[in-house]
Amino acid sequence: MDRRPSARWSIFYHTDAAGDYGPNDADIPLTGSDNNYARLFGYAVTVSDGRIEIQTIRPGGYPDASAPEHIHLRIWCRDRRTAGSEIWFEDDPRINREAREEAARIPRIVICPVAIDAGGHSSIDATIKLD
Repeated sequence: MDRRPSARWSIFYHTDAAGDYGPNDADIPLTGSDNNYARLFGYAVTVSDGRIEIQTIRPGGYPDASAPEHIHLRIWCRDRRTAGSEIWFEDDPRINREAREEAARIPRIVICPVAIDAGGHSSIDATIKLD
């Protein structure tokens, strides 16, 4: 019996520090989903226990919007299922009561505490459970 985690790889993408997905340096038409033109993105393959590590900048919130700062994550599983998720940052001032209620309704939104090391670098630890 295969006891390996069901996730095998993922893509992540997010805005820059100013909250923008562009400029569109790749000349990809700005149509469809934001992941069609996000310039800050990457792919990750899970290790044997299903974990990935992402090193990136902290995304900014969308300009003129109330959506919290977030990283989009799309996970592809061995059994061909896919799962989408968003990672939010606990110390983001945009995470108000309404945002917390939204996260409570949508199980794939994960609000993570932010740890800051002695050098001033921040990190989060997000756990995303697949059904």
